[in-house]
Amino acid sequence: MQIKEFSQQLEILEKTSSRNEMTVILADFLRKLDKHEIRPVMYMLIGRIVPTYIPIEFNFSTKLLIRSLAEAFKMPVDGVKKMYGEKGDIGLVGAEMARQDSNKNGANTTINEIYDLLYELAISGGKGSQEIKKQIYIDLIKKFDPISVKFISRIITGDLRLGLSDKTILDAFSWIISGDKSHKVVLEQAYGVRADIGEIAELVLSGKMDELDKLEIVPGTPVASKLVQREKSVDAVFERLGDCYAQPKYDGLRTQIHFSKKDFAVAVKVSKSAKSSCMENYAFGFVEQKGEKEHVRIFSRNMEPLTDMFPDIVKVFENSKFDSIVLDGEAIGVDPKTGKFIAFQETSKRRRKYSVGEKAKSTPVKVFVFDVLCFDGKDLTKTGLRERLEILNKLEKFFAQQNVLAISNTQLVKSTEQLDKIFRDALDKGLEGIIAKDIESKYIPGTRTYDWIKLKANIEQGLIDTVDCVVLGYYYGRGVRAKFGVGAFLVGVYNKKKERFETVAKVGSGVKDEQWPDFVKQVNEIRVESVPKNVYIKKELMPDVLCEPKIVVVVEADEITKSGNHTAGMDEGGKGNGKDAKGFSLRFPRLKEWGRVDKKPEDVTSVEEIEGMV
Repeated sequence: MQIKEFSQQLEILEKTSSRNEMTVILADFLRKLDKHEIRPVMYMLIGRIVPTYIPIEFNFSTKLLIRSLAEAFKMPVDGVKKMYGEKGDIGLVGAEMARQDSNKNGANTTINEIYDLLYELAISGGKGSQEIKKQIYIDLIKKFDPISVKFISRIITGDLRLGLSDKTILDAFSWIISGDKSHKVVLEQAYGVRADIGEIAELVLSGKMDELDKLEIVPGTPVASKLVQREKSVDAVFERLGDCYAQPKYDGLRTQIHFSKKDFAVAVKVSKSAKSSCMENYAFGFVEQKGEKEHVRIFSRNMEPLTDMFPDIVKVFENSKFDSIVLDGEAIGVDPKTGKFIAFQETSKRRRKYSVGEKAKSTPVKVFVFDVLCFDGKDLTKTGLRERLEILNKLEKFFAQQNVLAISNTQLVKSTEQLDKIFRDALDKGLEGIIAKDIESKYIPGTRTYDWIKLKANIEQGLIDTVDCVVLGYYYGRGVRAKFGVGAFLVGVYNKKKERFETVAKVGSGVKDEQWPDFVKQVNEIRVESVPKNVYIKKELMPDVLCEPKIVVVVEADEITKSGNHTAGMDEGGKGNGKDAKGFSLRFPRLKEWGRVDKKPEDVTSVEEIEGMV
């Protein structure tokens, strides 16, 4: 398939607002692919050249893209900057400039050839790499039509703006199999165990549907985290579960640790030959660097790599006796002077803008391991929690030999009174609360069920929990905030059924004066001129500046009420949630955390969860 045809298909998807129509269009498009085009297409569809859990990034800044476009089309850099400021999308800027240039000779370039070049661009590093990246990009965009330039530029920024979620892609796979969405559960479970959209696509398009059920955990490949439901009281939790296990709830970073005594798979560099089938002999994994072998990989709850963030965890496994293991836990920073736990935001500072080595010394972490998913090659996800904990406890000697990993305290609960005492003890220790778990619960990746229930401290005896939201835009400031250019942010929650973000609050409290400029800058970097098709905002609440739903924040509030303006739980027909035409709204919202790096936008609080919190 040629890149022009691929880009035209993306253009059709971008202009399609109906989720069902997108599913069918995507399914029809994927059926046309040659077997060697499947993986390149699937990764480019999500703005990458490898699965999301592999830390190979383009590292091509917007600033460098602007300089490259200016050089490619012989235009002043300031002129390109001005266009970018007006359009807010480097893809549209590239397309506009390409329209003014008639010298195109890349009409027959294939998807695989583009993929090879993008791969080369991504892995270029070291001295002079920025110039190499720039030249590869310039050589690409000077050949192609405006639509192709738009999407090549967007792939490099990791933002195709198609409104394609993982769920929509999996629905398209189901449509390929049977012409409906009846296989979505099997596909979601397979993707949860093997988080590689390219691998799942290959199985589907090659007719190997039966192999999806057989996929098991492979150390080194992240597993979608099992998530928890919420409840309002101890009584409600015990009524649902009866006898159960209770574990502390820490305000830390969900951490999935993979160890294998054998080396993890190493990526083979793809051929740059124009005639090559670049994926034919491609073994996906991390690119080997300087001959070093990997034995430990660490992932966040949204399956992003965190290994470089935690050298202290990696060191723990240097002398381990077992062959392989996959652990699920919560990493939380510790103040070395007081021994007290620190806030999540401080722990996450290891991730960027700080020297990890220095931060590891000044702020060590403790990882409380609460589950084991795989041990010595055996997948334990279909094993009951009781047995998984027995296996974990047999490793107590290993955990006791170091100060980084610890087995989370797990107590068997047989009464409401006992559960209440454990909950109160956790709060007295300064923890967030507890997680209660069904004794025989399986670890079904990516699911959120009442097998695991979170119980956290009330906020002023009102809302039972904080709410994870996504920023949808902001309003210009007035009065003392006029100098910041922002007065409040509009935030929303996720409607899973409709696959869209719906507004729930305007947040202006809880932000310090020195934070406003940085927050506004982050929003402006993902600014858009119109409401994204996966966002629902009523005109009465339309913000002055709109943005892509990418920034995850945590909001506190006194309670959840109903509003005629907010859209959480309200449909376009005005029927609302129930008899009235009102959506859910947070009363007296306050920002608690900005920029949760461990959660995808689709992982924020759902409309269904909000309804359960009322």
